[in-house]
Amino acid sequence: MLLIIEGPDGAGKTTLIERMRKDLPEAFVIARLAQYPKHPRDIASYLRFIERHPPEMRLVMDRHPLISEPIYGPILRGIDQAAGFSLQTHFSRFLPSHLNMIYCRPADETILANVVKNRQDQLEGVVERARDLISHYDMMISSLRRTKLINLASYNYEQDDIEKVLLGIQQLWRNQ
Repeated sequence: MLLIIEGPDGAGKTTLIERMRKDLPEAFVIARLAQYPKHPRDIASYLRFIERHPPEMRLVMDRHPLISEPIYGPILRGIDQAAGFSLQTHFSRFLPSHLNMIYCRPADETILANVVKNRQDQLEGVVERARDLISHYDMMISSLRRTKLINLASYNYEQDDIEKVLLGIQQLWRNQ
């Protein structure tokens, strides 16, 4: 089973994943693609591993490049991302059918404060374009909810009980 932890920088993904590593030892967490070389051969190997993982493996991803790249790439490169992009085709063609996602999404001001606080860890342009990134993430997640292509839950670390989130993940794993 694949569980993707998504959301803009500063939304609590790393904190949630660190807690999962501690409390859910059966989770096999893999780092985000941005931490790997950008050579196409490496990207293809990364995606093949994800595609071919055994369903019983509890694979947890810190972002998925087919979700975050259509948001971050165009915004940080200054490209019109709407050109030729079909969400339905993109996701149904490239993502596995047993996909589950947690969208980390605290308040805008919390995300912005976290991005500024961790400025040294951000890709170039993230601090300056953080509001655009938040907005585009929200639009993509809204579109994903309408397509019903994935099992999607939201997590706001300021309001939601992390213990309940972890129990929900364990229940999801038992049911799949």
